[in-house]
Amino acid sequence: MKKSLKITLIVLGVLVGIVVFDILQTKVFDNSPIIKIRKNFKEIYG
Repeated sequence: MKKSLKITLIVLGVLVGIVVFDILQTKVFDNSPIIKIRKNFKEIYG
């Protein structure tokens, strides 16, 4: 494998790992997620 491809795959793997870890800790500990995908539209649009 080329070096740049390895680095790209490692970075993508780390990012996916962070997202999965965030989802799991939200479900297990019933916390709010660190990475918020959804927004409350009532706050935005009044």
